Amino acid sequence: MKKLRKSMIAALAATMALSMCFPAMANEGNSGRIDRFKENRPKTQGCGNWIDQANLTWQFENEETATIGTGPRFSDEHPEITDPEYYLKQWVLYPGETSGTALDGTMKSNYSADLPLLQKYLQESDWIHKTEAERFWMIYDRLAVGHHGNKYAVSSSSTPYSLSVFSEGEGICRNYAADIERLAKFVGLESVTDNSSEMHETALVKVNGQWLYVDGVVDTGSNPHELCYAVIPVDFDTEYKRHEREYFASDEYKTYMSQIQTQFSLQERYWAGEMTAMEYYREMYKNDGLTDEQIKALYSDMNIDWNGYWKE
Repeated sequence: MKKLRKSMIAALAATMALSMCFPAMANEGNSGRIDRFKENRPKTQGCGNWIDQANLTWQFENEETATIGTGPRFSDEHPEITDPEYYLKQWVLYPGETSGTALDGTMKSNYSADLPLLQKYLQESDWIHKTEAERFWMIYDRLAVGHHGNKYAVSSSSTPYSLSVFSEGEGICRNYAADIERLAKFVGLESVTDNSSEMHETALVKVNGQWLYVDGVVDTGSNPHELCYAVIPVDFDTEYKRHEREYFASDEYKTYMSQIQTQFSLQERYWAGEMTAMEYYREMYKNDGLTDEQIKALYSDMNIDWNGYWKE
């Protein structure tokens, strides 16, 4: 019975963990500069359009406009930094390094296979002499679907820790989001990834004080007019972790947690000797319509006294 109790606890613990799988809200305090963008929300219908990409001028659906601006050139803001690999060295392990701490306090990433390609890209891009807007569009053009042969596909190295889009030109949404976030950081831009919906991951990049929602898998290479769905100015505090907040406030989540609490209550009654094993499992599976024989079959590898009560 100890084996059974351990398995029951583990199963419920794993179920409870699902309700806490979303990362904690980041206390960034970095809303977009333009309050009007608080109304922007990524959706299939769009919420405006870029009418001047270079200066990041956005036209809302009511034809009002707002200009974010280009932001400073990095070399003007930081004349003391002349090495194009400056930030790369802060985030990624270099030859001879076995470990190291990145700028955000996490461990540096090991991209040994991709490091030469990253170095070449940063050296040739001359990003140090570009404005923030120029740097953003530079990495977006390098990584978005439909640009430079990039496609939506599961690559052989398509993991959250690889640079599959940058190095191989393919990946799924989480790879596009991660690569956009990483390259943005390598050129001195603030960026994070975000679960913008249940099954979709995107990035948020800060340009001249304004956060941009970036969905790298929208094929703007073949369909340039869809840029308004791929890159959208948003309010950071409104958009970041929005999906998680909405889920935790939903009836679906409340029902789920109620079911978990019911399961814990049943366990307490079973362990207190108030019900037999079969009575307990009947309650557990009553919404699934399982017969007694089907329940027994699920636990055929355990020596359960179905008519007995809990014993330590």
